[in-house]
Amino acid sequence: MTNNVSIIYSLTRSNRPFLNFPLKCNDECRYIYVINIDSKAMRRINCPFGKDYVMPIPDQVLTDIISNKCKLVFDYSRENFDCVHSNNLDLTGHFIKNTVEFYKLAKDQVILLTGNMIPYKEVPYNVCSLNRAFYTLVPLASNNFVETQNKLIFSKHRRQYKILCLMNVPRMHRIKFAYDIFSNNLRQDNLITCKASNIHYNLNFFNSTSSNFNSKEFVDSLPWVYDHPVTEKHPKKLLDSQKEENLYTDSYVNFVIETYFDHTSTYNKNYELDFSEKVSKPISRMQPFVVLGQEGILQYLHNEGYKTFDRWWDESYDTEVDGNVRYDKVWQIFKYINSLSKQHLSEMLLEMHPILEHNRLLFEENVKSKKYLQEFNDTLIKLFDK
Repeated sequence: MTNNVSIIYSLTRSNRPFLNFPLKCNDECRYIYVINIDSKAMRRINCPFGKDYVMPIPDQVLTDIISNKCKLVFDYSRENFDCVHSNNLDLTGHFIKNTVEFYKLAKDQVILLTGNMIPYKEVPYNVCSLNRAFYTLVPLASNNFVETQNKLIFSKHRRQYKILCLMNVPRMHRIKFAYDIFSNNLRQDNLITCKASNIHYNLNFFNSTSSNFNSKEFVDSLPWVYDHPVTEKHPKKLLDSQKEENLYTDSYVNFVIETYFDHTSTYNKNYELDFSEKVSKPISRMQPFVVLGQEGILQYLHNEGYKTFDRWWDESYDTEVDGNVRYDKVWQIFKYINSLSKQHLSEMLLEMHPILEHNRLLFEENVKSKKYLQEFNDTLIKLFDK
């Protein structure tokens, strides 16, 4: 098979094109049959199927798979956590294994697409990483935005906020971060958001571990919001309004509080790297960032060619396996940046400009070239050539 051989899609529950692959044009055309995985349906607490469930494959598709006209693709690229290795939260791995065994499929006939950047691959099918969220949810910055951001940086404009930190779902590590900000009176010069939904579930941790935790005063201060309207429920695109983009010209440094801080299972800490569009937002909008998430995110970005900011603060937090130590190091950076004057921060942004521009251009190049599809494309070519 050559690179220009037509590869098409077929979906079980949708007629939308899959990652821009063309439609099947004739009976001899090689193609992929995609089974989209609904992550919410696969969670054990929500799943309507038993653990022995087999995903159905149409007879004609199965015939084409056997004759090497088709590859079966399980698309789980919208989720970044491990769905295969010893995972007790999600049944995806069980169902894929059941399906492969039931239809007696060979490894070279099946691909799992996952948003997890270091997936477990010792399974009877191929696994490819595809960080769909990082590269497809955030639109590229407009020329007008880039011009404005550059003008503000070069003029050393004093911005309204020192730190931008947007926290949506109030997970435990986000609540801890918000509480530390609150208890140290560090909200004034910063734009910090934090929701109040399901807050008491996560507060149980603090009430059981800290006698000094004043939950009532903290909870009464929530939610922390800002006046820029942002679509929060399953948006197709983020950063799609001028008001939302203004957040990145109104502030100096972005603290990204990722969805997952710890690994989703103690068994898969070597086979999970979960990060999302929350990181690509400051990259695409020319803003320095600190990430409170799983260890190794900065190292992954370095491997992809992005540059970060260890010249200005300690980034050793990225290598800390111990979550408490990692958290404390990020918290120290927050306090340090908050202690700097806006004049100092303006001068710091000017020093950082080559890195900020490099990151933006690299991100745009990768989006336009669809580099995130490279592993998947290479795997398809290899498997069809067998």
